[in-house]
Amino acid sequence: WTDLTPAPGSGFRNTSYDISPDGATVVATRRTPRRGGNAQVSLVAIDVATGEHRTLAAEPAFEFSGPVVSPDGTRVACRRESLTTPTTPPDIRLVVIPLAGGQPVDVAPGWDRWPGAVAWTPDGAALIVTADDEGRSPVFRIDDGRVTRLTGDHGAYSALQVGPDGTIYAL
Repeated sequence: WTDLTPAPGSGFRNTSYDISPDGATVVATRRTPRRGGNAQVSLVAIDVATGEHRTLAAEPAFEFSGPVVSPDGTRVACRRESLTTPTTPPDIRLVVIPLAGGQPVDVAPGWDRWPGAVAWTPDGAALIVTADDEGRSPVFRIDDGRVTRLTGDHGAYSALQVGPDGTIYAL
């Protein structure tokens, strides 16, 4: 066993994470205390061999959650949520960040839905996502900025999984 977060209070309590397909990197959310009792929620990559932590995304006006590493291990999809104020509601976007480092890219600019569960297609070409939609939570496919609804019923889907053959499973 290797403790990848040995420092007490390191901010990895109640975190979301994913592991790269080769097992070399853990991508996790980290909470860093801020003034006023709030916390900055950033996205970090942890090298499993060395325990080194590298920040992938940390923006003062946003929190990151739900990282999912692509099948080829080069990108991370996650939710980026704007911080709210008494007069400003949250804006939740699905972004992709290169695991090697770089800026978050909104994968569905202008899409007016809040993404929930996220999974990559086996070839890494698209994302399968659930999102709030008029009291339901259908399944969508996001490919090159195009959003396509995959379910036509009134269901509220969760726990997305995509099989190696591309079959989509959801509860």
